Amino acid sequence: MKLRSHLIALVIASLLPMILFAGAMIYISYRQQRATVERGMIDTARALSLAVDRELNISIRVLEALATSRSLTAGDLAAFYGSARDAIKSIPGSQSMALMDPSAQQILNLRVPLGTKLPQAAAPDLIKKIIASRSPAISNLFHSPVAGMSLVVVGVPVIRRGQVRYVLELSISPAFLATLLSQQKIPSRWTGTIIDSKRIIIARTRRPDKFIGQSTMPNFAAETARSEEGLFRGVTRDGIPVYTAFHRSRLSGWIV
Repeated sequence: MKLRSHLIALVIASLLPMILFAGAMIYISYRQQRATVERGMIDTARALSLAVDRELNISIRVLEALATSRSLTAGDLAAFYGSARDAIKSIPGSQSMALMDPSAQQILNLRVPLGTKLPQAAAPDLIKKIIASRSPAISNLFHSPVAGMSLVVVGVPVIRRGQVRYVLELSISPAFLATLLSQQKIPSRWTGTIIDSKRIIIARTRRPDKFIGQSTMPNFAAETARSEEGLFRGVTRDGIPVYTAFHRSRLSGWIV
């Protein structure tokens, strides 16, 4: 029995380093694979955010070109209405275009004939921001009474003689933004989501009709407030445990 015990102890002593080494290699491999997956998730979130920014920048460039229109300088709204109606055809996902004065009163909106009485702009804070910064800005999700639906808008100042005379806005539908996410071919089990700066869901690749306009889960707001991009574990609005990678756009303030 004593000899057997010694032999067993010898075998264990011989195998233990191999077992420990194998265990260490498995752990290192797991950490490396996890790090690779996490880098891939961050890269994907960053790429999705850049794709959204690219479309927003197209809208900004078109609006800035229209803002230099001679018809606006001359106050010829009929001519500008026609130019705007032609220009909007070149902007993917655009819903309408509107011109506001500095008090946020709509002057024209392509959704209705020129001369139609229009309400105040539905996102007056955006107009104030554009006037104060004298630069383009992008809204959070809001409900448009003229369109009768939730939208986001891209706005630019129309400057004449050193003053912001108008604000020109282009509205974009959440459905287009969700399609834009889907076109990036993210894995089928993943969910792509765009969140505005108030932590409201703008677009979502899964069940968008149910979740657009809802606020995110409390842990999402807390985690995404800490940095421009990162990873964390959480639960979606529909109760699914997830590992989330996110990136915040400097252009819009939105989080993908």
